[in-house]
Amino acid sequence: MSNEAQAITKKRVVFRLPNEDAVTIRRDVTYGRTETGALTMDIYYPPDFSSGARVPAVIFVSGYSDPGFQKMLGCKLKEMESYISWGKLTAASNLVAIIYSAVDPVADVAALLDFVRQNATALGIDQDRIGIWACSGNAPNAL
Repeated sequence: MSNEAQAITKKRVVFRLPNEDAVTIRRDVTYGRTETGALTMDIYYPPDFSSGARVPAVIFVSGYSDPGFQKMLGCKLKEMESYISWGKLTAASNLVAIIYSAVDPVADVAALLDFVRQNATALGIDQDRIGIWACSGNAPNAL
């Protein structure tokens, strides 16, 4: 892996919102298991989120496996600064953002959606208002 390729993982988006630093992040929430271990997600909550609230959510879909992504760039997709900043910007816009790890991208996004829907109340998510976001090579999996 080149230093140039690894450097891209450290770049956040340029746009900022005033309250994005007040976002609460729940890291490494387990949503499933594979032979290699736990599948986890990071959940970004709006700054004024309160227990018992039900907030619309956006899931940032991954089209790549974490082992492949780590081999290519040295980190999991959910550890890239661009994804972290998207999570913060989404939460600062009063939505919950979910960024997750994947081993089998197709099966894992289905497992994640099932988990989020089944645990929506405990997660503070409105199960009837879940959006899917993807770009580049991740779009076919989101579709």
